[in-house]
Amino acid sequence: MWAKNKHQSAFTIVELLIVIVVIGILAAITIVSFNGVQARAYTAKAQADIASLKQAIVMARNNTGQVTGVITGSWGTSGQCMTLSSVTTKTSTCWTTYNVEVETITAGC
Repeated sequence: MWAKNKHQSAFTIVELLIVIVVIGILAAITIVSFNGVQARAYTAKAQADIASLKQAIVMARNNTGQVTGVITGSWGTSGQCMTLSSVTTKTSTCWTTYNVEVETITAGC
């Protein structure tokens, strides 16, 4: 038989198994803590984009005094506002409806 040297030391199989289990537990905790990070980041970016869009629309309308369709050349969402002049738009229900819609869109942000 081999004689054991008193200065020779090594890890036992139990110690190695304990280290492997601890590493596994830490890996599981890390995976769970990062679960859904991409989805939350995507949602946050979408909310920021909507807020920026709202701000750009409001600034463009305030700076030009015109309806969004005149500014962009697209009447896709104008409805009854399309036939109004820029002067009468701000006093009409169209303007009120527009502001309500913009606030509704951004309320979910």
